[in-house]
Amino acid sequence: MKKTLIALGVLAALPSLALSAEVTIYGKVDVGLAFVNVDPGVEGQDSWSNLSMQSGQTAGSRVGMRGFEDLGNGHKVGFILETGFNVDNGALGQGGRIFGRQSLLYLDGPYGNLKFGRMGALTSGFPDTGLFGGNMSPFAVGLGEVPGHRYLYSTEDLSPMDNTITYATPSWGGWQVMLQYSMGTETLTVDGRENESSLERYMAGAIHFANQTTEFNLVVDRTNFRSYGTGSYDDPDDGTRVTVGLRHNLGFMTLYAGGQYFKDSRKFVQEAGQFYTGIGQHNDPHGTGVTPFLSADNAKDGFGLNLGIDYPALGGTWKAQVGYMNAEFSEDSSKEMSRWFVSAGYWYDFSKRTTLYSGIGFMQDQLEGGEYDQFDDANVITASLGIVHNF
Repeated sequence: MKKTLIALGVLAALPSLALSAEVTIYGKVDVGLAFVNVDPGVEGQDSWSNLSMQSGQTAGSRVGMRGFEDLGNGHKVGFILETGFNVDNGALGQGGRIFGRQSLLYLDGPYGNLKFGRMGALTSGFPDTGLFGGNMSPFAVGLGEVPGHRYLYSTEDLSPMDNTITYATPSWGGWQVMLQYSMGTETLTVDGRENESSLERYMAGAIHFANQTTEFNLVVDRTNFRSYGTGSYDDPDDGTRVTVGLRHNLGFMTLYAGGQYFKDSRKFVQEAGQFYTGIGQHNDPHGTGVTPFLSADNAKDGFGLNLGIDYPALGGTWKAQVGYMNAEFSEDSSKEMSRWFVSAGYWYDFSKRTTLYSGIGFMQDQLEGGEYDQFDDANVITASLGIVHNF
């Protein structure tokens, strides 16, 4: 109740803040229907289907404000405060945080841009700091249940990170270098402590290039997993990832290509179909007694690759994407998972602010080795339909 009253007070103050020329109020409202049919590949278990209403299928629904003060001589200080919410039930996102998507102060000048606060990782799809959203694949990280590149990559960057510093150099002919460090990606669960072994810390470096037709991103990052306290791992190795993405506009169509190599990674958003119950969930719904393959209990090594296109036609944009992932246990390479998917969709702009979107997808997961030999291939059919309005 207290969080709700505070949130209402903040939202009520937004119109008066907008009266300042340096402050902008913005947002996105996205809601639609999502269908999933899962053949789990578990002996004695039939396929099952579900139709649900989902918020934020193209990107998370949000309302935010940003502003800045010009300090002169090319210097300015600014802020971004962004609230995530679910349209379908009105709940705050990001665990109920008021400014859960972004909460940061930045300094900008001739020597670059420096941000402090809560923000997305360089490998995420979160705006302002993330380099791998809809700019790097036609369905961004995913279109609701329809597969996107987050179904192929490890997701240590799934949520914005607390206590983070991000630096971006000035652009030289379209090229930039970026550095990022989080003193604790999720500190509310440890009473706000930072830079301790009881929480996870993150560091990354990136090379970014963009011009009118092409964007290229390369990020190397490392996650120092918690080794002490609640939810810790037993003497974990640091997770390491190399993520690359390319977008090129040919005029008549846009091409996307990307990939990620991961080692000792523990977090994956989309469980194998043999254990699937929902996005971000790692359960054993059929009572097999087997640990879900992509749960954080076991570190994984592997890679993911994706290719996609945008093709304008019939008044809108047709989208298509294919992807492949291979992962194995870091401590036992005989236990292996292979995944491939194909996705397609059509987006139609009613205006510059409002878009109707649709998508369908097919994904197959194969598990091998040890206790995972008991499973057949799991097949997942998905579909999404919805509308998004930007303001």
